[in-house]
Amino acid sequence: MEYVFSGIGLLSNLIDLTDRLYSLCQTLKANKEQRGRLAEMVTSLKEILSSLQAQHSKYKLHEDLEEHLAKLETCFRDAEKLLNKYEKKTLLDCMGRVCNAKAIKEAFEGVFRDLDDVRKLLSLSLLVEQRGGEGQSRRST
Repeated sequence: MEYVFSGIGLLSNLIDLTDRLYSLCQTLKANKEQRGRLAEMVTSLKEILSSLQAQHSKYKLHEDLEEHLAKLETCFRDAEKLLNKYEKKTLLDCMGRVCNAKAIKEAFEGVFRDLDDVRKLLSLSLLVEQRGGEGQSRRST
């Protein structure tokens, strides 16, 4: 399922994705530690996205920011695929396969690393946007 959004539509889509991912994390039976960590990261990213959405409700997003958001959408899609893959597995299925547990952990670690990289970029973008807005409001007074 591929979406092509830009600007505020992209932010809204990403916020919807955070809700779906969080819900998937809550329903997943296995990998309690991994899904809990992912749920925390998704919640953190939702806060950033909501802040960006509030700031950009009336004007176009900066090109760099849209690029970071597109990367985040890809990361969210990867996380969603990973969660869907393991959603139907029971705890017993996962415990019975020690070798598979290492592969699962590595897959989650890759998603965590990618999400954290994008989270850092978005946090910096948000900070720059906020500081830029402060400078503009100071100049106008």
